[in-house]
Amino acid sequence: MPFTHLHWLQKTNKELNEVYLTLYLRKFAISLINIFIPIYLYTIGYSLNNILIFIAIWFLFQAIASYVASRINYKIGTKHTIMISVPILILFFWLLYEVPKWNMPLAIYFVAPLIAFSNGLYWVSTNGIFARNSHKKSPGKEVSYLMISSRLGSVLAPLIGGFILTELTFNYLFLIVGILLSLSLVPLFLSKDYSCRKKDNWFKILKENKKYFFAYFFQGILSNTTLFVIPFLILFLLKTYISIGLISSVLLVGSFIVILIVGKLTDSFEGKRIIRLGGLILSAILLILLYANNPIILYFASFIVGIGIVMIYLPIFAISSLISKKYNETEFMMLREMGLCAGRVFFVLLLLIFSDIIKIQVGLLIASLASLYFVLFR
Repeated sequence: MPFTHLHWLQKTNKELNEVYLTLYLRKFAISLINIFIPIYLYTIGYSLNNILIFIAIWFLFQAIASYVASRINYKIGTKHTIMISVPILILFFWLLYEVPKWNMPLAIYFVAPLIAFSNGLYWVSTNGIFARNSHKKSPGKEVSYLMISSRLGSVLAPLIGGFILTELTFNYLFLIVGILLSLSLVPLFLSKDYSCRKKDNWFKILKENKKYFFAYFFQGILSNTTLFVIPFLILFLLKTYISIGLISSVLLVGSFIVILIVGKLTDSFEGKRIIRLGGLILSAILLILLYANNPIILYFASFIVGIGIVMIYLPIFAISSLISKKYNETEFMMLREMGLCAGRVFFVLLLLIFSDIIKIQVGLLIASLASLYFVLFR
């Protein structure tokens, strides 16, 4: 594994190294295809409203799966919970490929809970492991390493996925993704598994951390902007898979450049200042995207979107990791996941109200307004 010799990996503990390497492989696999899921559904005949309902079901069930994940962790251990998530995700991708053969218009709605349960089991458990093993003196730096693992796995994957779709078919892409997801489990089991330390009342956690729940809620809106709104904006303007993949890679490069800087600044002084600046940048650039009509503006704006997202996500997750140590870390991360899912579901249900002609523009406007929450974050 070439990344075990990177300088930033050598300075972290073994448990975090395993998380970084597992996340790298998983993110590379999923990033080959994830951004193309809504586009794939569109190309096989589903309308924008059908796709939005699919996404709403996805994240509604992911919220439920987050609760299930916290319960399973007590029974079988955190890493075994992650292990269960992988075959479920592979099954989802296989069934997604088979959907056109069934001649059942509602089939995708029954497939959506699979990716939901896989993601819920995976993210609550992985974030719980990270929070449990992170250090109080350097959460920003360690979150930056986590995000680098994610970006290293993601930066070229959308472009490679776009190339595979252009030259081959979804069938080949699904096969590659399945193999890589299976390999992603290997690093996790280089050390022993463990279960959660104690049970916490998550209503109590919610009551004591309401402002962070709302921060996750608005983050959920922003994440669906990159999952649904920006890919369709690119498709309608540039009309190629490779363009979608390239823009996605540009967005990730923008985030990659500032990750370490934001991580160090988060540890040096109050991270909330960075969050407020990131919210301002993101709100402004999403308004620019609203009027984008040529590739240069799309590439530039996507690059800046990547930077703004890091300035919000990284400090909030670093702060969350510290706060979670007061409670059961897995229970706290369940709350985080529920907040994210609530924002995602709210966003897509709101878009369902509007006609296809203005969906993308309305989505960008809503995301720009959602970013203003972080400008006011205290």
